[in-house]
Amino acid sequence: MARVLVLLCLFLLAVGSAAGYLVLDRMIADGERQVAEGEVELEEGKTELEEGQARLEAGKKELSEGKERYAEAEKNLALVLADKLLQGGEGFEQGREKIAEGEEQVAEGERKIDAGETRLEEGEQELGRGQDKLSLASPDIAPNHSHNRK
Repeated sequence: MARVLVLLCLFLLAVGSAAGYLVLDRMIADGERQVAEGEVELEEGKTELEEGQARLEAGKKELSEGKERYAEAEKNLALVLADKLLQGGEGFEQGREKIAEGEEQVAEGERKIDAGETRLEEGEQELGRGQDKLSLASPDIAPNHSHNRK
């Protein structure tokens, strides 16, 4: 009877071990998939951030050029008089409004870039933590921290 109980216990331990292996294997596979998806999202985020930075720089340049043209026009007395006489000064007022609008758009772009950089850094850290956990669960998976390099 004791032998039957020992064999039954060994059988239950073997079944439990196999089930645990299958569960852990599934969790590792899910983790690998999530890390791979995270790497793709991180690269897409970097690309979007670079594109946003390029648009912001183009907007800053356009705003700067507009301010220069406005300042030159303001120095031209003939244009100032013509605007006052023909449009009641609305031309220069519209120019000031457009410059103010451009400054607000640039400021909004800078806020978005800052927020994007923060999200990207958080994503890199989260991906690193995920890779570290995965490497603990499956030692044959070497953590890849190349995403931390800028």
